[in-house]
Amino acid sequence: MGKTLSPRQPLTIGQQIAEMERHFPSFKYSRPHNLATWNGSLQPIETSPVYTIKITYPFAGRYSLSPSVWIVSPEIHSNAPHRYADKSLCLYFPPERSW
Repeated sequence: MGKTLSPRQPLTIGQQIAEMERHFPSFKYSRPHNLATWNGSLQPIETSPVYTIKITYPFAGRYSLSPSVWIVSPEIHSNAPHRYADKSLCLYFPPERSW
Protein backbone atom coordinates (compact mmCIF):
# COMPACT_ATOMS: atom_id res chain seq x y z
CA MET A 1 0.00 0.00 0.00
CA GLY A 2 1.10 3.56 -0.66
CA LYS A 3 2.08 5.91 2.10
CA THR A 4 -0.68 8.32 3.09
CA LEU A 5 0.52 11.76 4.04
CA SER A 6 -1.27 13.52 6.84
CA PRO A 7 -1.79 17.26 6.53
CA ARG A 8 0.50 19.33 8.73
CA GLN A 9 -0.45 22.44 10.61
CA PRO A 10 1.63 25.26 9.10
CA LEU A 11 4.21 26.87 11.36
CA THR A 12 3.81 30.52 12.22
CA ILE A 13 6.59 32.82 11.06
CA GLY A 14 7.80 33.02 14.68
CA GLN A 15 8.05 29.23 14.84
CA GLN A 16 9.89 29.17 11.51
CA ILE A 17 12.38 31.77 12.76
CA ALA A 18 12.99 29.70 15.91
CA GLU A 19 13.50 26.51 13.87
CA MET A 20 15.93 28.22 11.50
CA GLU A 21 17.92 29.53 14.50
CA ARG A 22 17.96 26.06 16.04
CA HIS A 23 18.98 24.14 12.89
CA PHE A 24 21.10 26.80 11.14
CA PRO A 25 22.61 29.03 13.84
CA SER A 26 25.19 30.53 11.46
CA PHE A 27 22.48 32.03 9.25
CA LYS A 28 21.75 35.72 9.79
CA TYR A 29 18.10 36.79 10.01
CA SER A 30 16.76 40.18 8.95
CA ARG A 31 13.32 41.55 8.14
CA PRO A 32 13.54 44.27 5.49
CA HIS A 33 10.18 45.46 4.16
CA ASN A 34 8.22 42.80 6.12
CA LEU A 35 10.13 40.04 4.34
CA ALA A 36 11.75 37.39 6.54
CA THR A 37 15.25 36.92 5.13
CA TRP A 38 18.12 34.59 6.00
CA ASN A 39 21.62 34.68 4.57
CA GLY A 40 24.15 31.96 5.19
CA SER A 41 26.38 29.26 3.78
CA LEU A 42 25.83 25.55 3.18
CA GLN A 43 28.05 22.75 1.94
CA PRO A 44 25.86 19.82 0.84
CA ILE A 45 28.70 17.29 0.97
CA GLU A 46 32.36 17.51 1.92
CA THR A 47 33.54 17.54 -1.71
CA SER A 48 31.11 20.21 -2.89
CA PRO A 49 31.73 23.95 -2.85
CA VAL A 50 30.43 26.09 -0.02
CA TYR A 51 27.32 27.87 -1.29
CA THR A 52 26.21 31.24 0.01
CA ILE A 53 22.42 31.34 -0.12
CA LYS A 54 19.61 33.77 0.50
CA ILE A 55 16.17 32.62 1.68
CA THR A 56 13.13 34.92 1.79
CA TYR A 57 9.61 34.40 3.12
CA PRO A 58 6.89 36.95 2.40
CA PHE A 59 4.44 37.37 5.28
CA ALA A 60 0.72 36.65 5.03
CA GLY A 61 -0.60 37.49 8.49
CA ARG A 62 0.97 35.19 11.12
CA TYR A 63 2.10 32.80 8.42
CA SER A 64 4.52 32.98 5.53
CA LEU A 65 4.05 32.04 1.93
CA SER A 66 6.39 29.64 0.15
CA PRO A 67 10.05 30.52 0.54
CA SER A 68 12.29 31.66 -2.28
CA VAL A 69 15.91 30.52 -2.30
CA TRP A 70 18.80 31.89 -4.35
CA ILE A 71 22.41 30.79 -4.70
CA VAL A 72 24.41 33.99 -4.14
CA SER A 73 27.79 32.39 -4.78
CA PRO A 74 29.45 30.66 -6.46
CA GLU A 75 27.66 31.67 -9.64
CA ILE A 76 25.38 28.95 -10.98
CA HIS A 77 25.47 28.12 -14.69
CA SER A 78 22.90 30.29 -16.50
CA ASN A 79 21.14 27.21 -17.96
CA ALA A 80 20.99 25.27 -14.69
CA PRO A 81 17.66 23.39 -14.36
CA HIS A 82 15.04 23.69 -11.63
CA ARG A 83 15.09 27.49 -11.40
CA TYR A 84 12.41 30.10 -11.85
CA ALA A 85 12.67 33.17 -14.09
CA ASP A 86 14.00 35.23 -11.14
CA LYS A 87 16.81 32.62 -10.79
CA SER A 88 15.46 31.31 -7.47
CA LEU A 89 15.62 27.54 -6.99
CA CYS A 90 12.59 25.31 -7.58
CA LEU A 91 12.42 23.27 -4.36
CA TYR A 92 8.86 21.97 -4.70
CA PHE A 93 8.46 18.18 -4.62
CA PRO A 94 5.04 17.40 -6.17
CA PRO A 95 4.62 13.79 -4.94
CA GLU A 96 4.77 14.97 -1.32
CA ARG A 97 3.24 18.38 -1.97
CA SER A 98 6.13 19.91 -0.07
CA TRP A 99 9.09 22.19 -0.56
